[in-house]
Amino acid sequence: VTSSKNPSGFGESVTFTATVTAVAPGGGTPGGSIQFRIDGNNADGPVPMNNGSATLTTSTLTPGSHSVEAVYGGATGYNGSTGTLTQQVGLIPTSTTLTTSPSSSVFGQNVTLTAQVTRSAGSPTGDVRFVDGGSCGGTVLATVPLSNGSASISVAALSVGSHTLRACYLGTSTFAASEDAAPYSVAQAATQTQVASTANPSVFGQAVSFSAAVTATAPG
Repeated sequence: VTSSKNPSGFGESVTFTATVTAVAPGGGTPGGSIQFRIDGNNADGPVPMNNGSATLTTSTLTPGSHSVEAVYGGATGYNGSTGTLTQQVGLIPTSTTLTTSPSSSVFGQNVTLTAQVTRSAGSPTGDVRFVDGGSCGGTVLATVPLSNGSASISVAALSVGSHTLRACYLGTSTFAASEDAAPYSVAQAATQTQVASTANPSVFGQAVSFSAAVTATAPG
């Protein structure tokens, strides 16, 4: 038994070919049919052989390792035999895109991080981990489940300075992990100071208290 591509990707079409030959000192080209079995289950009905070969094409193999058997039941003058093959199927590739809104901020301002996870086949599930740092092992901001391929958070705790924000799609048993990063800058928030007097105007010798109130200017 041979495979047209091994390993293959999830959703990819793979053709298995079973070739039956006579063992010396026997000869000739065996006739009859082949029953393909995948993971112990029959795949369609027996396939008639043509010049000693039969093929099966499938695109439904799930990620992981699969046992492929070609069972030849024999024919006039020929005993039956079985060939086996292990087919490896990889995870569905994914791509993660991170966007930030606004593109830069000031201290205390809410920042929205959105991760969009796309794939070559199927609908991705699982979680996205939002991280502040140079890798997916950085400071975790939040872990959010995907909804229709998207996940987002709002965070106002970013410190002043330069950051590397990262969206890490953690993957599943079907979908491969992926990630994206974006540089991000947080500036100091502007402030406003207001001064008040307990007595204005006042008279000579009168005690006067001055108070100063400092507030952050929006969006800080």
